[in-house]
Amino acid sequence: EGAGSLLHLNSCTVPYGADAGCIVCHHAHLVVHDSTFSELRHVAIEVRDAATCELRRCVFTGCGHSAVMQHRGGRQCTLEDCRITASGSHKRNGALYVTCGRVVAKQCRVEENRGDGVVVEASEVCTGEPRPELQMRNCIVRSNAQNGVVIYGGSAVIEDSRLQENAMTGVSAHAHHGITHVRLGTVELRRNSLSGN
Repeated sequence: EGAGSLLHLNSCTVPYGADAGCIVCHHAHLVVHDSTFSELRHVAIEVRDAATCELRRCVFTGCGHSAVMQHRGGRQCTLEDCRITASGSHKRNGALYVTCGRVVAKQCRVEENRGDGVVVEASEVCTGEPRPELQMRNCIVRSNAQNGVVIYGGSAVIEDSRLQENAMTGVSAHAHHGITHVRLGTVELRRNSLSGN
């Protein structure tokens, strides 16, 4: 935390029972490579207040609220070759949860989570900012207890990905149900496989 600061974690383990793994805010930048976050009570990575982060080859399992959450003015998060499992809850906060800014996921697996795999939801806190945006490429979103990807008033581009065997829909997109002036953004699906949802 701190204006313009950089935190770099490499090959770290955040153990069972911690409330949170990393909170990055105030224009800071977080880089995490080859690390494991397991059985956290709240969230593994939280990005807010104009901060950014980069996650590569990380594993998130058993996070109580969300594995990765970008909200309250978070600017951008990039996930590459990460795995998120057994995380999230049944109350519309996905294992990967985005309410503002851009999240880019490449070659990630979001599977067997307790609620939705990925949620992109416009937020009143981000009114006046660009709507939340998801870019997903070459990912697997599979066997989540609700939807694979659900979008409420945000935008998404999902390409070359497999959205399979989720208990509800593979991809679900809606205008925001609680903020009447927030309409659904653009949702593009390109060369995806959707089956068994």
